[in-house]
Amino acid sequence: MITKVKHSKGQTTIRWRDVRMEEVVEHEMKSSEDPRPELLTAIAAFVPFVIEICEFPKAWDEAITVSGISLSEVEINDKQMIGIVITSMKRLEMTALPVIINTPFLVDEAWPKGLRKAVEKLEGEALRFRDGDRAQQVLPGTPTKSRKPDQAIIDGLNNLQKLADKDGTTLSLGVNGEEPQVIIRPRKGKSPEARA
Repeated sequence: MITKVKHSKGQTTIRWRDVRMEEVVEHEMKSSEDPRPELLTAIAAFVPFVIEICEFPKAWDEAITVSGISLSEVEINDKQMIGIVITSMKRLEMTALPVIINTPFLVDEAWPKGLRKAVEKLEGEALRFRDGDRAQQVLPGTPTKSRKPDQAIIDGLNNLQKLADKDGTTLSLGVNGEEPQVIIRPRKGKSPEARA
């Protein structure tokens, strides 16, 4: 069971509990790696619930940011329930620091409509993050629709190709003691022998 999801100041924290050989084991993972946008969206989806539970004006939704959700199993009157506390921040006009807001502890029987579905979505995204599914990383020089290959790399390779064509030079590269592989050679019809 996921017991805490927090994203604040570029760090994501996931806490979970499982049972091993009839013993409850608590786990915590902190990471500064960027989460998938879906995890951030799942956290942000709790803003309307903060407003509803705390009876704040709906106009505050733009000023509130959810930073964490805590879940716990409780037994009330011999009945197992899940309780939730949502931590958020509200920007203030008079100071650069926000006010921290914790919703009251609320058991699942009293949850507002839609909160259970938001919790399930959050748990799914938290498990994906825990299991290594992060924001897609783009390697330097990798072309995408919005990013062209590093022009300096392209220019350097073009200059090496011109040199190979001009004087017949072949460029080989060997890594970690492996047999060198030819990476640039004169193109047909461009080498000095072909021009002679």
